[in-house]
Amino acid sequence: MAKTKSKQLANILTFTTASIDVVSGSLIPDAANLYNIGSSTLPYKSGSFQHLASDSGSFQNILTTQNAVVDGDLVVTQHIKHKGDTNTLINFTENRVRLDAGGVNFLSLEKDASTPYPLTVNNGGNRINFRVVDRNSNLLLKTDSEAFNVKLYHAGNEKLQTNTAGVEVTGSVLLQEQTTTPTAQEGGLMYSGSNFYLGFD
Repeated sequence: MAKTKSKQLANILTFTTASIDVVSGSLIPDAANLYNIGSSTLPYKSGSFQHLASDSGSFQNILTTQNAVVDGDLVVTQHIKHKGDTNTLINFTENRVRLDAGGVNFLSLEKDASTPYPLTVNNGGNRINFRVVDRNSNLLLKTDSEAFNVKLYHAGNEKLQTNTAGVEVTGSVLLQEQTTTPTAQEGGLMYSGSNFYLGFD
């Protein structure tokens, strides 16, 4: 295999059927950075690079205009960002992943010092309402960051919500029949036979 030693070439170097093996050093485009590997009329558009590692060379910036297929692990230092909308991103830190949209942190997953580990919605204390819907896209659960409450739904119809006084129920409360009555220490409301029992703390 022919070798080209360290030298700046003024003209185009053409390999008809061959490859360039950079043993050490780097492969640098022209001083004005007009072309990434290729030419003004024939930019590099197809093919592949192999063994790009710390011991065999690296690229500081790679720009692709089409899809990029990675057959293996993609390792990043911290962020994966959306092109043209760089504050929409996945943020990786030590034992933690955060999902941001438009600069707002919607979801945070963290393996912290001890169990149970937190999965936090609206970690930044923003005006975010968390919603869960059923297969018909009807509400099942919704948090309201402005009203400071949580609401439960059945097929999109509100059945329960929290408020400053406690819990407000819309509709009926259904109690299953129990065989033992509650003690004063247990508390709670229970139905047994034809009787209702209310225990107090």
